[in-house]
Amino acid sequence: MKLLPDILLFGLALGLNYYTNSRTGMYALYFALFLGAGLFLLRREKKLQFIGRLSLCTLSGLIFIMTLIYPWQLRQFIDLPYFDGEEYGIYHATREEILEAADPNWEEHLPESGFMDVQGFFHISSVKNDTSGKTLDTYSTGRISIWMAFAGDLNLRGHKTVPPKYIPAYDKEFETTHNTILQYSYESGIGAGLAFLLLNISSGLATIWYGWKHGKEDFSVAPVMFTAAFGMMSMLGSCSASFGYLATLYYYLAQFPVMATLQEENA
Repeated sequence: MKLLPDILLFGLALGLNYYTNSRTGMYALYFALFLGAGLFLLRREKKLQFIGRLSLCTLSGLIFIMTLIYPWQLRQFIDLPYFDGEEYGIYHATREEILEAADPNWEEHLPESGFMDVQGFFHISSVKNDTSGKTLDTYSTGRISIWMAFAGDLNLRGHKTVPPKYIPAYDKEFETTHNTILQYSYESGIGAGLAFLLLNISSGLATIWYGWKHGKEDFSVAPVMFTAAFGMMSMLGSCSASFGYLATLYYYLAQFPVMATLQEENA
């Protein structure tokens, strides 16, 4: 019973993550769980107990995905605060008002049962993950084109601003590079981007070492999981601001126990 709150929280987090329809978020979660579970199983005893708990967490996530739709979709009708990434301010609106502003015909895309149906999320997920008839660029929602557009303007000193790049194939402007290493390279120069890449690689190796060496201690695999999640997200998104993305904040915080251990052993 002591683990019940943790299992429920895991399921709730998994459900909310799924409802974002973010492939990057799901890929980061899978990668972090793969590395974390692998290290845990290699270094811990009671492996069957761990597999059983992980199975319960997965079951909890599936239950939340199927049922969380009802309270989640109440946001369609409640006046809630939202963050405006362009104006860097807070505004209030219902989800209906946001959808109406984006597409007057948004109701035509709803399933027959309306908002309270998880099938809409299933459909978007299916469309995003379907590879048939897609190139790597279209499957990645134009990321290859975005990377090439920004990479063409790289220099050694960086740029004062990051103006949006217009991608003709998508008839759309993209305001970030959708890659944190490339973002640093564009803003601060190629050297800064390479330095950040080396930081990512070294921190990844250090957290794997830490998880292996201290694998029998509680939370020993947490640093490698946070680092893995950030590593995946940083390759597909521009998440450089520490307090702008939870994954970035957790990534930097997770390095502290690793650095402290390295310092003690080198002393």
